[in-house]
Amino acid sequence: MKKAILTLKLDGETKTDTLDNIADKGLILHVPSHYIGQEIPITFTCKDFLPIDTVMVLSGEMTLDIRRDSRVYGQVHFRLWNPDKEQAVSNCRVTVNGRETRSDENGYIDLFLPLEEQRTAYPVTSDIPLLEDSVYMPSGEDDVILTE
Repeated sequence: MKKAILTLKLDGETKTDTLDNIADKGLILHVPSHYIGQEIPITFTCKDFLPIDTVMVLSGEMTLDIRRDSRVYGQVHFRLWNPDKEQAVSNCRVTVNGRETRSDENGYIDLFLPLEEQRTAYPVTSDIPLLEDSVYMPSGEDDVILTE
């Protein structure tokens, strides 16, 4: 987890904590006791996680459920490209992280991997020789794997 920002807004005053680790607990100090039991706006932002912007009833200890953005490392998208022919490689069988798929008519691979399989890079194999053996995440329309 990259730096996460937890923010509480109290009548024009903003209280913030920065977390460096997923195991860290956010600690907001010096909150006047008269806010206990009141609804307060809370936000959470962190790269690769879904943002939270909500209102909660303030208590002495609170839990905020955070979730990774599964699209960041789960949505694998790249294009197979033959540089010698200067064209996309269509209808080619490709295996990404052990999951088999085929490139479309424009050479694109589009595959979603479930959260428990997600990584920052995935091995890629194909029926045809590839010049690279991995796709690095996040990936997108501009990413290519070159073929021989």
